[in-house]
Amino acid sequence: MLNTIKLICFDMDDTIISQNSWYKLNLALGVTHEEDTEMYDSYGAGKLSYEDWTKALMALYRKHGKANPTYITEVLSHFELADGAK
Repeated sequence: MLNTIKLICFDMDDTIISQNSWYKLNLALGVTHEEDTEMYDSYGAGKLSYEDWTKALMALYRKHGKANPTYITEVLSHFELADGAK
């Protein structure tokens, strides 16, 4: 079973790091504050499904061309770990 695991994900915000990782990552990948806020508010108001929200976000990531493992790893490497996370 363990050899079939390809990826492990953690809830980073206030767990592994003390910042809002998604917001900072979105900005680093070219999403503007206004775009991020509009999508978040539309989702919260029920105007945008979670699936549509993530599709729109992925489209913005692709548009700016920064969403690749090397760049994302570089961005995430600058996040400050929460006490005890290491």
